[in-house]
Amino acid sequence: MKRKIIKKVFLLLSIAVIYFIFFAGTENFSEVKQAIISTTMLKDFTNFVLADQHRDGNSVWNIENQMPGYKDLNFNAAHFYESDTGYTELGTFGQDSLEGYQRTNVRNILSLANTNGMKSVIARKRIRELCFSQRLVYEISNGGSTNLNYGFCYQNCMSNAYTTDSGRTVLHATTIPADNFSAGWLCNNIYENMQHTDLYYFGPGKSDLTNWHVKPVMRIKQSDFNNSALLNTPVVRINVVNYSGDTINKVVLRVSNFRDGNSQYSGKYIDKYTFQNNFDSLQIFGDQSSDGLNYGYAQGKDPKNSKVDFKVYWPGLVEVWFDKMVVDDERANILFDTTLNLSFNKKIKDEATSFGDSLTFFIDEIVSSQAYSTKYVIDKLKFYKPEAKLSMAISNNLNRFSHRQPEYSSKMLLDITRPDIVQIDAHPFPLQDSYGGLIPENILSSGWSKDSRIPSDWYVNDNDKIETTREFYADVVVEDVRNKMEKK
Repeated sequence: MKRKIIKKVFLLLSIAVIYFIFFAGTENFSEVKQAIISTTMLKDFTNFVLADQHRDGNSVWNIENQMPGYKDLNFNAAHFYESDTGYTELGTFGQDSLEGYQRTNVRNILSLANTNGMKSVIARKRIRELCFSQRLVYEISNGGSTNLNYGFCYQNCMSNAYTTDSGRTVLHATTIPADNFSAGWLCNNIYENMQHTDLYYFGPGKSDLTNWHVKPVMRIKQSDFNNSALLNTPVVRINVVNYSGDTINKVVLRVSNFRDGNSQYSGKYIDKYTFQNNFDSLQIFGDQSSDGLNYGYAQGKDPKNSKVDFKVYWPGLVEVWFDKMVVDDERANILFDTTLNLSFNKKIKDEATSFGDSLTFFIDEIVSSQAYSTKYVIDKLKFYKPEAKLSMAISNNLNRFSHRQPEYSSKMLLDITRPDIVQIDAHPFPLQDSYGGLIPENILSSGWSKDSRIPSDWYVNDNDKIETTREFYADVVVEDVRNKMEKK
C-alpha cells in the first residue's frame, strides 16, 4: 500500500521531478518541460502532493503548517488524509452530523488554502469509507463469455435456459415436461473471482475479511408462492466455494423464503430472502478460517489460483427465473438497503451541504469491487450539492493484481463511476526505506543540478529501476472526466 505519510519535508522538493518522468519517455528536458507547460495550459491541471494524515493539535505535519511550502513549490492544490482513528477535530466516520467546532476547523483549512491560491483536495473519512464498501455483481453469460460485465460473470450456465424476462437476460428453468429441463447446475464457475481476496490485509472498512452477504436475484411465480403445498419446496441451492476450492456453505432457498416482512410475495425479482428468526443464512465469513472465503490465501500467493464461486443448483421442483448474483460486504449491505442506509445518507448529505462547493472529495486506491459503492456516493453527493466533485485515484497495483484481464479494471471503474477527476495512482519511486524514494540520477543529465537539500542516497543509477519508474509512475489529475465522457 502506498506510503501516505511524508515525514521528510525535503521530499516535497523532489515531487516536481515526478511530473517530468511521467511526460518524458526521453532524456531531452527541453521537450519534457514544453510537454508539461503545454499540458497544463490546455487542461485544468491540478498539481498537489499527497500529504500526511491530519491529527488533533498543532502537529508539524498538519496541512496548515505546510501551506507556504506548497505555494513556494508552485502546487496549486492542498491535499491531506484524515487520520483513520483516534482524532476528532475534523469529525469522525460515526457522526451523522458534525459538531459546530469541527465544521469550523475544516472551513478554516479551506479558507487558508484559498488565501494561498490553492484548491483543497481532502480525503474526508465519511465519504472515503463509504466508497470503500464492496459490491460484486456476477451476471450470467451465454456461451462462457469472459468479456461480459468485464469478466464478472458465470462461465457455465444451464443449457437452453438463457432467455429474456422483464427486460433482463436471465436463466429460466421450468418444470414443464415438454421443455425438457432436468435438475442440475443453473450456473457456476465465475470468471473474475479474485476481488474477495485482494484486500485481505487492509484495515476495517476496506478488508475482504469482513462478512459477505450473498444475494441471488431471481423470481418465482406468485401462484407457486400462494400454493401452501409448495411452501417448503426447494427452489435453488447456493453453494459457496472459498479460495481453496472448499464448499463452505450450502443454503437451500425454498418457496417460503421469498416472503416479505408481511409474509407476502409479489412475483417480482428480489435479492433478499426471509429465513427463520430473521437470520441471514446467506451471510458468509470472509476471514482465513477453514469456513472463511479467504481460507488458503496469504500474501505472496497468486490470486489467480482463486476458486471462489457462488454456484446455483436447481433441483427441478419449482419454476424459477435467475438474473444475477450480487455479493456485498458488511458496509455495502447497509449502503444499498433503503431500509438500513439512512445514517449513511445523512453522512453524505452533511458533507455535501457543508463542503461540496469548497473542496474536492478525494478517495484513493479504488478497486473494481468498490465501483458500485463509489458510484452511489458520487450520485448522492451531486443530488445534495450539484457542484460537488470527487477525485478518484485508481490503484494500478491492486487492479492489475486482482484481475484475470487487467485491461478491464480501469475501464470498469470509469464506466461505472464516471468521476469528475481521475488519477492514475501508481506507486512512485522504488522505496529505499520507509520514507525515502529513489530518484533516477540521469534525469539531471541535461544540465540540471541537484538540489543540495535532497539527500544524496535518494538518487539511483539502476536502469531497471529508472525504466520501472518511467513506465508505472503517474499522479496525473485530469479534470472534468465526467463531461468528456458525456460528450462521446
